[in-house]
Amino acid sequence: MIIVSTFENTLEAEQALGVLEKLGVDACDILVVPMRLYFEDTSRLALRADDIHAKAFEVGMAAATALGVIGASMGFVWTWGPILWGIIYAVVGFFIGFLGVHLYRVLRGEQTIARSPRRPKPELVVIIQCDERQSPEIRTILWQYRAISVGDTKVSDASI
Repeated sequence: MIIVSTFENTLEAEQALGVLEKLGVDACDILVVPMRLYFEDTSRLALRADDIHAKAFEVGMAAATALGVIGASMGFVWTWGPILWGIIYAVVGFFIGFLGVHLYRVLRGEQTIARSPRRPKPELVVIIQCDERQSPEIRTILWQYRAISVGDTKVSDASI
């Protein structure tokens, strides 16, 4: 039988592995695989949500600067003066740039990798090969040590 579980990279995962070894599961029957949470592609600049917001902020500030200068220049002719028109145009420019980045992403259909702060991230995958009679106890130990998920499958002797 093969049991697969996912954990956050915490002390509980190491403690669970120690308890499993004390239970009689050989270390050679346990495989721990650290996971990458995001695809690292250097050709795409922003994959994570925080990078998207930072990029939108930067574009918004650039648009605010450009439109603020234009508004201040035109304010010399208009009634309220260059300072007020510069501020008004800067605020409008920021929102045009910030919302423009998000609108562009929506139109392209690009999606971020959404992670909820309440939902744990699977950072480790633990694969355990054991006897069928040991599997209920192993699953219980994995759940006790805060596994995110636990699954198992029966494997025939011919495929091992």
